[in-house]
Amino acid sequence: MSLHLQPEVLQWARYRARLSETDLAKKMTLKKERVKDWEKNGKLTLKQAQRLAKKTNTPIGYLFLKEPPVEKLPIKDFRTVGSNELSSPSSELLDVIYQTQRQQDWYRDYQLSIEAEPLEFIGSANLGSDVVELASRIRSEIDYTIEDSKAAKDWQEALRQLISSTENAGILVMYIGYA
Repeated sequence: MSLHLQPEVLQWARYRARLSETDLAKKMTLKKERVKDWEKNGKLTLKQAQRLAKKTNTPIGYLFLKEPPVEKLPIKDFRTVGSNELSSPSSELLDVIYQTQRQQDWYRDYQLSIEAEPLEFIGSANLGSDVVELASRIRSEIDYTIEDSKAAKDWQEALRQLISSTENAGILVMYIGYA
């Protein structure tokens, strides 16, 4: 089945994945000219569109839009490169943020369902708070000391202990790793 998609949307999907034409062609085991053709005339098969969506981490429905969507971070962005703000979030970053927000919503609903008491320290600090004092309060709240960290056999054990202490204090801990 042959499709005619908007070339700008196909380009946007590649840019969003931070891939050059050459890199995308390699990922899809195609010649660079094929990618250039798609981005010029918008003609590809449904199977190619599905592979393109997968290789660029783009929802397939986005490829059928009339124009590229504007994706904004749903949270404040403090990331910079050389003190310059980044122009657009990567698809991976957006996926992590959306997944994290869904988990936070679930955890909040769970805590409400078990009638958990609100944590007293939430909202107790601000930008003017003394950093050393704040770190001390956090260590106290999660019952994890510098000595606990030093006693761990390695950084991985220290991290596991820190996570366990933090969760025991009623705080949802989320982390994600990429190889």
